Amino acid sequence: DEDVAFNFREFFRVNDSGEFMHKHDVAAFLDLLCRKESQSAYPFSADTYRDIFRHTLWMIPGVKSALALQRMLERHPVFQHFTVVNVAGDGDPTEEENDEALSLLRSKIGEDPDRSRAITLSCGRLTTGVSVPEWTAVLMLTGSFNTAAAGYMQTIFRVQTPATINGRVKEQCYVFDFAPDRTLKVLAET
Repeated sequence: DEDVAFNFREFFRVNDSGEFMHKHDVAAFLDLLCRKESQSAYPFSADTYRDIFRHTLWMIPGVKSALALQRMLERHPVFQHFTVVNVAGDGDPTEEENDEALSLLRSKIGEDPDRSRAITLSCGRLTTGVSVPEWTAVLMLTGSFNTAAAGYMQTIFRVQTPATINGRVKEQCYVFDFAPDRTLKVLAET
């Protein structure tokens, strides 16, 4: 039932000036991702975790939301140390294709992924048919309880790309999904 599921589209809704309608809630969410707590291990709460999640994919519900989130991340005390790569496009029909978005991302990651940090914001681009071995996590900040299992699985497979980076074999990858009912439904369908 859509009424009982978290609505990412509403949470990340922007006004006519491109600001989040729920700006304080989005800011609190970003702060929560970085909060240090002895009982919980938030993904960006410590340097160790920030090193594990040096390169991540964040799925966002819309192009305008991605732009607003990019601006907010670039001013955030923790996330300002990450290069935000917005591959969501600008809504123009002549938007760059996957190859161009992938080239942009690769240029931001650079030759040595251990010397950079990148958050990739996407509404769907780079979620099928490409590999980004440096990604170690995806944050699912879009969709609903009725998200198609095939698209969901294609997206999370992006962070499962095998890799050896600077002599280290990538052995783990993570999916942070803020709609646990969706996760259970997708896994059951798969």
